[in-house]
Parts: sequence; C-alpha cells; structure tokens
Amino acid sequence: MIKLFCNQIIKSQTKEFLDRQFVIVKELASDSNGAIYEAKAQSSSYCSNVAIKLSYNIKQQEENYIDWLIQQQANNTQLIRFYEKIEQKQYKLTIMELGGCNLNEYLKSNQKSNSDKFKIFIQTLKAIKFLNEQ
Repeated sequence: MIKLFCNQIIKSQTKEFLDRQFVIVKELASDSNGAIYEAKAQSSSYCSNVAIKLSYNIKQQEENYIDWLIQQQANNTQLIRFYEKIEQKQYKLTIMELGGCNLNEYLKSNQKSNSDKFKIFIQTLKAIKFLNEQ
C-alpha cells in the first residue's frame, strides 16, 4: 500500500506548467481504497491548496464517474470540484477542491439556526438528487 508523506513532492508537469508539482501538507483521511491529502500546488494555475485523492485499486467504472463529474462542473456548483486526474506509475491521483471542513465540524463550530441548518440540508439533497438523476 502506497502512502504519501508530509512535504513529499509529486511532480506533474503539463504543457502550460512544465515545473508543476504538488507538495503534501498532511493526510486528511484514509481507508482500504486509498487516502486523501491536502497539498500545495507549485508552479500551477491553482491559487489555493487542493485535495489529492490517492486511489489504490480504482475500477474503470469509478474512473468513468470521475471523468463525468469533471465534465459536470459547469452545470452544477453544489458539487465539490474535481479538477483533473493524474496517472503516476504506481497509483492514480484525483485533484479536487479542498473543503474547509466536513459538514459535522462546520455545524459544531458555527452556531446555525434550525432554518439555516434546513437550508444546508436542502442544498445537500439537491446535489444528491442531481447525481442520482444522471
């Protein structure tokens, strides 16, 4: 099982950014399918830190779904942004928008009225509905 470490550099050049790389800041979560890391992009178009999902044994169906999500970004702003996929020799990476915190942490740290919580709930359901209709 591959692990990335704090300050590890992942080189990922593109035509526009020949020196592009990502520096791992910290691990956010992991399970048997992979791990998600916060990373700082250098020499790239990303202005803020990103989330990098390291996938161990990604299935073709999941890859197709990620490709579809990347294409849907213009149609739905309620989804976490999936920016791109990167294939390395030993693993595959998905570059995504880095959220500030998970919903549970957000609700605990921000005293929201029941009305505000309901609005968040409806927004979440709209995103789920959009995905289920596809």
